[in-house]
Amino acid sequence: GDVVTVETVGFSGTAAATQRAILLAETYYDQKKYDDGLAVLKEASTSGDAKPFAPSVAAMTASGLAQQGKYKNAAEEYMHAASITKYPTERSMYKADAARAYGTFAERFPRDARAGAAQQARIALLQATGDSTTANAELAQVCKRPTPEFKATCADRLGEQEFRAGA
Repeated sequence: GDVVTVETVGFSGTAAATQRAILLAETYYDQKKYDDGLAVLKEASTSGDAKPFAPSVAAMTASGLAQQGKYKNAAEEYMHAASITKYPTERSMYKADAARAYGTFAERFPRDARAGAAQQARIALLQATGDSTTANAELAQVCKRPTPEFKATCADRLGEQEFRAGA
């Protein structure tokens, strides 16, 4: 069928139109029509009266990308949402979503040249959101067989552990 866009309704650029786009995208996602949902969100206004909904548009875009298996792009979009929200709790939530997306990318595509950077971003986001237990556990796992991105971090970690042990 035809994709319904905000323009076809005649009130584009308004906060109500952006809210409608978010709900319509969610409906498309529920029907596994991710491209249609992303198309609606791309047309949604995120400025003027609709500016308060910009983080939600970015997060819904990230969700659609993740559901398509585009985890790295989803993580970047979640980080965009985190950077534009004015609410600290929402910012932490979007950063956690980004960390999950980066982690999924690194797990699913371990041989991809960007996997190490994605894993680094995930660990940094876990640390930034206060989840040091998970971050330390993942870092310990990575340091068993460090990739080039982690060699310095793992060496620093080992030196710190030996220092604490009195070596």
